[in-house]
Amino acid sequence: MRNYFHAAVGCALSSGLLITYRIIWPKITTSYSRALLTIIGFSLSAGIVWTTISDFFGNYYLLEDPENWFKYSAKGMINTSMILIAWSAGYAGIRYARALRTEKENALRAYGLAQQAQLLMLRYQMNPHFLFNALNSIKALIDENHARAREMVTELADFLRYSLANTGTELVTFRDEIGAMRHYLLIEKIRFEEKLDIEWKIALEAEEIRIPGFLIHPLIENAIKYGMQSSTKPLRLSLLASVSKNCFRFTLSNSGKLTPNNSSSGAGIGLNNVRLRLQQAFPKRHRFTIYEENGWVHAVIEIDLE
Repeated sequence: MRNYFHAAVGCALSSGLLITYRIIWPKITTSYSRALLTIIGFSLSAGIVWTTISDFFGNYYLLEDPENWFKYSAKGMINTSMILIAWSAGYAGIRYARALRTEKENALRAYGLAQQAQLLMLRYQMNPHFLFNALNSIKALIDENHARAREMVTELADFLRYSLANTGTELVTFRDEIGAMRHYLLIEKIRFEEKLDIEWKIALEAEEIRIPGFLIHPLIENAIKYGMQSSTKPLRLSLLASVSKNCFRFTLSNSGKLTPNNSSSGAGIGLNNVRLRLQQAFPKRHRFTIYEENGWVHAVIEIDLE
């Protein structure tokens, strides 16, 4: 009977340790030494409580002989403490193993998303429609305006150079990103001439923020593509970037209407590309929204800075 009572007390205390560890685990795992000391301390304390309760209720006859009780209890406290230390070590081992497995899974998932995003990005870097239109515009300009044709070739070369140099898996400064987008938009400006009006407002502090390469290109492409369909001419495009209260904010606005193809609920490759790459680079500290207001469509990216 005493053995059953002893085992029941041990089960109750180990359950209490389990609940305690679950509550305090995020705080004690900031360092291995803190976790080790916490486990040993709680296990020793629980071992002392385990032996004391067992002796008081199960071996009460020992209380009549304090000397023998002390010798017996000291040995029991060591045994129960070692049992609980072993149990706690097993619990910690399982938690660390799960955390390591989760970390590896997240790393593999991030790598997979990076590879997928890179493939999607290549579609935009070497978009056949864009290249076809750009080359056709160059061809037409060669006979009409040699200077504009040379300018367009230069802008196209600079844009493609950035495309080839950027794998899409690393972060680049917003300065480099927006520089490449300037080349892209200058090409579009030469194509559409007075039908496209572009406004830039990039804060200096925003230029140092690092983002995935070619993150905003799909948004610009969508804005021009669907803006040309739904906006009166000229299509007005506005690119704003700022940093405020430890938050980077980029807003791309175009005149026109929000359509199912360029809405945030759409399943377009470009928008999914942006969502995936934001999630990969800034998990749980970014926001991406698209909405229409007063004849304008706004695509907003917000990133909480560390």
